[in-house]
Amino acid sequence: MKKLLLPFILLILINKTPAQVVFCPAGAEWNYYFNAAYGGGFENETIKYLRDTIIGADTIKLLKSSRLYADGNPVPPNFLTHIKQKGDTIFFNNFSTQYTWQILYNFAAQVNEGWHITHIGCPVNSILTSSYNVVSISSVVENNMTLKKLNMGVFTVTERFGSSGFLFLLSNKGNCHTDQYVGSLCYKDNSFGLKQFSSYPCDYSNTVGVSENELNKGLRVFPNPTNGKFTFESATSEMTNISIHNALGELVYSKPNQYSNNQIDLSFLPQGIYYLSAESDKIKKTIKVVKN
Repeated sequence: MKKLLLPFILLILINKTPAQVVFCPAGAEWNYYFNAAYGGGFENETIKYLRDTIIGADTIKLLKSSRLYADGNPVPPNFLTHIKQKGDTIFFNNFSTQYTWQILYNFAAQVNEGWHITHIGCPVNSILTSSYNVVSISSVVENNMTLKKLNMGVFTVTERFGSSGFLFLLSNKGNCHTDQYVGSLCYKDNSFGLKQFSSYPCDYSNTVGVSENELNKGLRVFPNPTNGKFTFESATSEMTNISIHNALGELVYSKPNQYSNNQIDLSFLPQGIYYLSAESDKIKKTIKVVKN
């Protein structure tokens, strides 16, 4: 009787053991879109699982992306990110972490627990620590799969999908390329299938194959370079708002565009490079302004 009872007890214990969360399986791919700092419009960002490799005793997953931050990205080359999983904790390293292992997500964290990520800030030689705390824990059913979900307050972290913001969580305001995360488009992997987060297609972008001159056709700033006072000219009156950002991506000037021509005075700002954006409901165009 004891011989029969032991396997039965083990079977019950196994069935009650929570399944380990799944992150970055074969075929994993994330699609986002970013507000482009240079040239205006939206650019697509794809983070893609490449392959597994072995480093020491660990199985490492390789991801390829051109961005590492939700904003303030370095001028995009192709970055590689290493991912490894220990239990329900996901670790990563890449350029942003100076290739030291940091916790990306801790699905084992309980309410009021969290984790920290130490990473490069701006300027590049500054080191920042970003902290994250679990507010509540729940689950969500997607594609007939039950996924664990951590509510982090202003964003969520979900099994397979990762952060409801940009995958790598980090902000790097002030670095040399100030495009900004706008939203999530899609997630897919070989076993889960596809999840779309918006009405846009996974490859959504309105700048691909379009030159900066074509994007900004109909915009004119003169004189440029300027000593501070200049005229902004738009070929259409549909551009309803004007905003100007500095090279750090910070808003320094904003006004409604009531006419096709506008006199603008930036005399109060220091010398440097600025980006004037004109917006309508359908499009945003940006032109560089140099202040001497």
